[in-house]
Amino acid sequence: MRLVTLKNGKPDGELHLVSRDNSRVLSAVDIAPTLQYALDHWDALYRALHERSARLNSSPASLGQAFNAQQAMAPLPRAWQWLDGSAFRSHGELASASTTGRLPPVFVP
Repeated sequence: MRLVTLKNGKPDGELHLVSRDNSRVLSAVDIAPTLQYALDHWDALYRALHERSARLNSSPASLGQAFNAQQAMAPLPRAWQWLDGSAFRSHGELASASTTGRLPPVFVP
């Protein structure tokens, strides 16, 4: 099963399945609107995605649409992340100064 995120004008794109030969794609938005959603609900959605992928790969070339790689996006365009700056000296110095009272606390409304 091959998954791809295609552009649709929204920041997260939409989920499609790609044929084994990379020639066709078939929408999966009715199963999972995005790859992030599919991953978050994988246990519940795997079977439906797998069945649709099998149908795409065993069907005549008329199922789905031609795959245009130019329409592909990053698989997880807005995936959450943890950014840790503690390895940088400036971060350590600021953190140390703020916890020892050498810097006033910063409150963001």
